[in-house]
Amino acid sequence: MPSSSSATVTKSTEAESGPKLEADGAKVVRGKEKGKGKVLTTALSAHLYILPQHRTSILYISKLDSSGHPNTKTPLSRLFITSTLSYFLQHRPTPYVRIQLFARSQGQYLFPNSSEGPKKVLGGLGLCGWWKGVYEDVAASSMKAEGYEVRLGMVLPGYSWDEARGMLGQRRPLADGLGWTASAPFDTPLPHPATSSSSSSLGPNSSLGPSSSFSETTGTAGTTSSRPSLASLIPSLPDDPKARFLDDLVSDGSQDPQRRHNLLKPKTESGGGGGSSSSIPSSSPGKKKDKDPLKNRAKAEDEAERRFTHATLEATSVGEYWERMGFRQECISGDVTGFFTLESSPSTTSTSTPMISLITSDPKTPPTALPHAIVDRILSALLNTDFKTYESSLDHSALWENQVKSLVVDEIGEEGYKACVGSVEGKMGIEDPAPKRKEEAPVTMLQPRKKKKV
Repeated sequence: MPSSSSATVTKSTEAESGPKLEADGAKVVRGKEKGKGKVLTTALSAHLYILPQHRTSILYISKLDSSGHPNTKTPLSRLFITSTLSYFLQHRPTPYVRIQLFARSQGQYLFPNSSEGPKKVLGGLGLCGWWKGVYEDVAASSMKAEGYEVRLGMVLPGYSWDEARGMLGQRRPLADGLGWTASAPFDTPLPHPATSSSSSSLGPNSSLGPSSSFSETTGTAGTTSSRPSLASLIPSLPDDPKARFLDDLVSDGSQDPQRRHNLLKPKTESGGGGGSSSSIPSSSPGKKKDKDPLKNRAKAEDEAERRFTHATLEATSVGEYWERMGFRQECISGDVTGFFTLESSPSTTSTSTPMISLITSDPKTPPTALPHAIVDRILSALLNTDFKTYESSLDHSALWENQVKSLVVDEIGEEGYKACVGSVEGKMGIEDPAPKRKEEAPVTMLQPRKKKKV
């Protein structure tokens, strides 16, 4: 089941109150005061998917952006994303956790016109190195939790593992038992379902795509390969280059009418005919057929499309997929890009698997969950602002905050909005930047005058 969470941290101008934390949906925004008023400084768009049947949760980092206002040396963005990911691991909703992101340098993502202001934008190599450091900090802090193991993986499309390590380097020594591997996102299947049912916990129209319980067919009747296919490994996440590549593979496969016709033909039982058996589960035979012929036809077409999509993706191996990814437009734009993965799972040396409750809400607490439609409106409101100058950032930050409050109050009420507000002590856990050195007065170096030659 997909879910999303976010917050807005702004610093109040009143002396007696600290920063406020306001939940707004699928993004996280930090703010800081400068003079009078409040200004948004950092925004994060993330998606959380919980798969109870597989005891797995996926946190997908979609976008991270800064407005560049105010111009401060305090690393707010780094502290914010590090604390967010660390909190997610400390309060994990499932035993198995995956944190995924695609690092690509852009002038702006969530703050319109901020690239035309004082914001400093990292290049591709610098951004990948920055995210590498963030992942290392988060992994080091999470390793302190007993009963869990952490695995870090990264892939820089178009570069070998030795080239990637040489370009990014190692700025600080890693903790014992922690290291990077050349592993692509979702290179291993999800854990086996907790129940004996072989069906997926996700429906055919789920945003996470087919279940990992599917196996890859080899083309021989009644046989399957132990090698997982793209259809069972890589989910379709929003605004993700991996998902766009999967869509293109399916689209290219549909250009061959004969192949499409063969794949969409009804599959026979294994052992009959010599055709390959399909790993896509069909409708349960125990259920009564719907009397509506149009509805039955729509279901049959959906089933055929799923079978075609699955079979088309099976034609491309995982290794070939990632090799071709390096030639995609998003990865060959002239700058370095990278896929980063953090996987945390119960330790193999632990005597028992930690028990984690998926339902932790208190019935006495006002509801704070927002529908996706409201979250989309909140995001659209942010994308219709202007953060080119500090003055316009102040005005549009206040405008956006009022819009968010109005949307949230209309949806979950005043009490629900207040439940989304928390306090954080000013600069708690944030070290002030080192004081500037006094500029030394220029020194004139006196040299003896050279004698002129007669």
